[in-house]
Amino acid sequence: MDPGAVLEDPLWYAAKYGSFDTKGWTPGTPISQSRWDQRRADGRSCGGATGLTCSDGIPDGYFLARRPELLEKQLREAA
Repeated sequence: MDPGAVLEDPLWYAAKYGSFDTKGWTPGTPISQSRWDQRRADGRSCGGATGLTCSDGIPDGYFLARRPELLEKQLREAA
C-alpha cells in the first residue's frame, strides 16, 4: 500500500465491494471498476454527446450525504 494513500470511508469500500452485479464475475478474480462504477455520483448526464465519462471513481452504491437533493433519486435507482 502506498504510504501516502488516503483511506476512504468504510461505507465507500462496502459499496465498492458489495453493490455490483455478480453475473458473469468469477469469485477470486479482481473486480474491474466498470462493475462498480457505471454512473456519475453528481447526477450529471454522461456518455455519448455529453463528453463526460460515466466512471467517476465513486462506487454507484455509495451516497455521500452532502448532496441531499440527489439522495431520493439515487436510492430509487439503487433498488
